[in-house]
Amino acid sequence: MTFIFAAFDFTLEHSVSVPSDDSNARQPCGVLQCNETLSKASTDQSSSSRQLRSLTVYKKVTTGNTGRWEKLASITSDHTSESKMSNGARIFGEITSHHAHLTLDLVDAHDCQSGQFSCAVSMEDSQGRISVKNSLVGKGVDPDSSEDLDFGNTKDSLGHVKKRDEQASSAETSPRLMTSFQTKLDWIESQLENAMRNLENRLEDKVGDLKTAVIDRIDRVENYIENDLDKTESRTDKLENRLEDKLEQLDTRVTETLLLTKAITYNNDNTNNYLATKIDGLENRLKDDLSQLGSCVTGIIKKDENDKDTGERLFQQLATVVSTVQSIEKNISCPGDQRDQAKVDAGQSALTLSAENTKLSQLVTSVASLNDLTQHLVTRVQTFSNSYAGGTLVPVDEFSDPLGSGKKEWRLVFRGTAYNNVALYPAYMHGTGIPLEVEQGCKQFNKSLPCVNHYRNQDAVDNWVKIDEVLFAIYKDDKIVKRVVFNGRGSTYTNWFHVGRVILSSWDDLTTQPHNIFSIVGETSPNGLRRFFMSLDYDRGCDGYRGWFFAFDLLDGGCAAEKTVAIPTFLYAVGNTFAVWTSANKALADAIGIFVKYE
Repeated sequence: MTFIFAAFDFTLEHSVSVPSDDSNARQPCGVLQCNETLSKASTDQSSSSRQLRSLTVYKKVTTGNTGRWEKLASITSDHTSESKMSNGARIFGEITSHHAHLTLDLVDAHDCQSGQFSCAVSMEDSQGRISVKNSLVGKGVDPDSSEDLDFGNTKDSLGHVKKRDEQASSAETSPRLMTSFQTKLDWIESQLENAMRNLENRLEDKVGDLKTAVIDRIDRVENYIENDLDKTESRTDKLENRLEDKLEQLDTRVTETLLLTKAITYNNDNTNNYLATKIDGLENRLKDDLSQLGSCVTGIIKKDENDKDTGERLFQQLATVVSTVQSIEKNISCPGDQRDQAKVDAGQSALTLSAENTKLSQLVTSVASLNDLTQHLVTRVQTFSNSYAGGTLVPVDEFSDPLGSGKKEWRLVFRGTAYNNVALYPAYMHGTGIPLEVEQGCKQFNKSLPCVNHYRNQDAVDNWVKIDEVLFAIYKDDKIVKRVVFNGRGSTYTNWFHVGRVILSSWDDLTTQPHNIFSIVGETSPNGLRRFFMSLDYDRGCDGYRGWFFAFDLLDGGCAAEKTVAIPTFLYAVGNTFAVWTSANKALADAIGIFVKYE
């Protein structure tokens, strides 16, 4: 049984655009249809038969003066059906051993109006011989043309496709060339897809790197701004403290001036009262003497009015009395003059009071300056004396190894000393109450060297940058009894003390238990100033409030367990967990230390 070729049907039909439900589909401007059917022969004498192997549609692409054929769609005996979308156009196809058809929608107006297309079919007979035939359609194409068609411009092109079956060798070569060409195209397509994916991945990596760089830069700018704001705040606080000190000094001087003025006025009043009393006494004595004199004269005259000697004696006595009266009058006038002079002097004192106050203020300023200079010299002498032990100056290094790791990588920022009656919080924040130079013993934790002051490393505080970790250490008898290490990256000297930054702690439950207060400023109620406060709760008041550490900065106030004769006091939980402050599971420390380690 044999088959014969039916008419090779390959057409291009132009179509009218009809709206489609598929919003992604483009409207076709034409339809390509390629059909091939093998019919049974009228005689059964032939023993040969043919079967369809492939059906392929090509489009001619012109570049300059040359042209090549580009495959649009294909079905083979291995891939018997096709139904897909390609570049917005639908493709349908199916092949059997004796029938094959392909239908393609054209969406490019140029292809519909001026395109050239070819349909090629390959068949295999019972002897394994391959034959190929093709048909052309499109503008300027003769459908019956038998010219050779070039399906490629590379060494692996499909070659020339012949309509005649007689050229068996060429017919057998064409399918192999087509298969090689298809393989080559598939490989190129896969390489292009891989290249596109690589480009997309590289682009995503570049965008991610750029985003990360922008975020890092924003973080750095934020950190710089935050550091500048902290420095500005610190300087403002220092200026405020200095202004408050000046106002207090001025108030003291004004008070002293007022007291002096009152004293002067009081002295003047006492003087006036004394003079008035004395004058009154002299006046009374004068009246008494005059009265006695009158009585004596009257008696003498009545006794012996004719005795001239008596008269002369009387006149002598009168002269003596007159002299005495004049003396008394002089004595009376002198206190009066003195009283008047005292009143004048009092007026002059009132007029010159402002000048005296000015001189007094200058004197107070001079005394204060002299006191500051004396205190500075005493501090220098104490510092030199404390740093000189056994005939050798004791060196103090800012960097030490408080944790015993073998590396001096921790820089001392602040040392708080117990019971020196200098408040801890303002000393840490602003250096309030700390001398310009402190003892060498205050720059370390060594009881063999004396220390009565706090110590604040001004340079370390002002340059709080590139901090990796912060160590908060509690000392008793020269040894660290408790410690907490905080993450210092991106911190300031005021916000590093936070439970969210704790890296490790001597208390096992410091980060697992809740906290009602965990900060440097701590609690600032009228009855308690608890600084560097690590508190669990206040649920039971003074009878059972609980926590891990606090520094008490108030002499009068607080709970009974906090009563002290000197500040600050450092109270800490001695166990591995929090302590009830009224229990025995607490102790008082000698000092605290704050260290930083740099990145």
